[in-house]
Amino acid sequence: MDVFDTKEQSWYGIEDQGLLEIAFQQERFVLTHDSDLGTLSIHEGNRFFGIMYFRLKYPSPKNVITVCKQLLEQKTEFSP
Repeated sequence: MDVFDTKEQSWYGIEDQGLLEIAFQQERFVLTHDSDLGTLSIHEGNRFFGIMYFRLKYPSPKNVITVCKQLLEQKTEFSP
């Protein structure tokens, strides 16, 4: 799995539309804890490849990784 972190890529602080455009150009999903990201993107007509919204009680990196692993083990098909 190839993952980019917004902080590590110096993308922290970029508007949502900018992050979605980068992800779209690189054919990447955006994983977010922001419930408005998908809704606003769809209503505003922003281009995006895919958005995964996780609503976790404790959204620590460890918990997010655990949930991602569980999803991948489910043989779930992810498509844009």
